Amino acid sequence: TIGLLAAPDRTSADDDFFYLYRSAGAPQVGALVWQADGGEQPPPEGHPAIVAATTTTLGSEVQLWLVEANRLEWQIRAGSREIAAVTAAPGLDEEELPRALLAIGLGQAYHEDNQRGLVLDGVEALPMRPFLGALETHGPTGGLAITYTVETMALPGDASELPLLAEGGRLRRVAKELGAHRPRSAACVIDGRLLLALTRHDTDVPETQTLLDLGCRRVVALDRGRQITAFVHRRGLEPAPRGDYEDTILYGLIPERPRGTAGDLP
Repeated sequence: TIGLLAAPDRTSADDDFFYLYRSAGAPQVGALVWQADGGEQPPPEGHPAIVAATTTTLGSEVQLWLVEANRLEWQIRAGSREIAAVTAAPGLDEEELPRALLAIGLGQAYHEDNQRGLVLDGVEALPMRPFLGALETHGPTGGLAITYTVETMALPGDASELPLLAEGGRLRRVAKELGAHRPRSAACVIDGRLLLALTRHDTDVPETQTLLDLGCRRVVALDRGRQITAFVHRRGLEPAPRGDYEDTILYGLIPERPRGTAGDLP
């Protein structure tokens, strides 16, 4: 079904805002069964933007989320234990929090020897180092990108330097490094969609390989230097997004001006 939906806050015929949508159920990537996860969704109704699936890779269960990135507004907020917190924007305020559908943990850089770069509203809270991965937001226009830190940042917006686990569809050595058996998370962007993978393992191979199998070419670890836990909090589920965390957070919010996408249309 294809249609036009008017934004609910428009009261004048001269100020009507319409966007094209397709009510075709949950978005799909790969051969997995993706379903709405039960949390709150952005408009339009009947077209989920956030879906989830579970798979097993190398004997480890991997939880997955698929998010239509341009349906949300994205912000990075520094955690209370982040070394850059004194120069960074605080957590979400009371007006922003009701719009937060997703809170994705990015860990924290809390020692001088692991100061991963951080850009907030176009201002460097911590310097971005070259030749590493980065997750960057596109500000109020929506959308995300995973880039190299040597690439031009899409400012104004936010960005976090992150370990690059895969490039060109191939695992990098850092993904295979043996460490503590702990929660781990990784992400990629494919065709304008954010893919998140969470698991528990002593390397980053299971979640990275899962994303590569789904067609990702570049994958980053959601780890700014100290990742004790890995999480995706969803509005409408428990635990729900909070306004402040110890970890630095990537928030996905309902846009103040509703937007849709025709990217899936045949």
